[in-house]
Amino acid sequence: MTDASAAPRSPDQVRECLPAVVTLPGAARLARLLLRLSTAFHRLPTVLAAGVIIGVLPPALSVLSGAGGSYSGLVTACLIVPILCSLVLRGRAWVCILFLAAVFVSHCAFCIYVSGALPAAADSSFQDGTRYLNHSLEWIRTGTKPEFEYQSWLGSQLLQVAGVAVLGFASFGLVPLNEGVYECDIMNFYVGQVTWSSSSPLQTLVLAWHPWSICRGIGLLLLLNEAVTLACMVFVARPTQPQGGLRMRLALAALFLALDIALKGIAMEAVQRQLHSALVDSPLLSP
Repeated sequence: MTDASAAPRSPDQVRECLPAVVTLPGAARLARLLLRLSTAFHRLPTVLAAGVIIGVLPPALSVLSGAGGSYSGLVTACLIVPILCSLVLRGRAWVCILFLAAVFVSHCAFCIYVSGALPAAADSSFQDGTRYLNHSLEWIRTGTKPEFEYQSWLGSQLLQVAGVAVLGFASFGLVPLNEGVYECDIMNFYVGQVTWSSSSPLQTLVLAWHPWSICRGIGLLLLLNEAVTLACMVFVARPTQPQGGLRMRLALAALFLALDIALKGIAMEAVQRQLHSALVDSPLLSP
């Protein structure tokens, strides 16, 4: 990841981007605005700090205001997209991925804590969190969950991958990011609730954010980054610095998406048993 460790160049040392593949009115001006924005994110610590703030601030405001979480995902996505596109135009592909990781890791950490420590506030802020919690508790209790059946999830997963690629390109990542925050939030509510009620909190925290779900999330973020990069090159501008490592990033995306499928088949039963053991005395598992 040489682009993250190399000494940053000052703005006047970076040449203007090359024209986009498709010339649209205002594209050159947008490219200049994004390049100007990117000057604030020369250093990796600044990029990561911005990611943490974006990951925590919208859900924190949602919880504090009690306004509900319907807008939180959209606000988060709207804050991500300009910074992500500005990094793309600088050719900093790996830094884009680290930025996305900082957003989602910090977002999940905050939401898990709030869901466990302030469940009433989290319930009103994270849409459909209680519904997902009840479905997941039924799986922990009985070992059955329709969404985890092979016939149910394989088709929906392939559709999700295609949706991230197509909608990520068409919306510069806005639509998949909004949906991704929503899906993370209902998962975080479930994880926070069971972790706070568990006799083995650390083990439950690790297993409740299911290993296959983590793999799928990483794979989709890698895929989304490439979709946004392609959208910028086609409609805004092409970065002058080479986007090295494209094949590696796509291979990693495919690997993590394949691990999602494999772990569902290999580890699902063991994870369910461990979670049941950790929650056997919890009131959450009471019928």
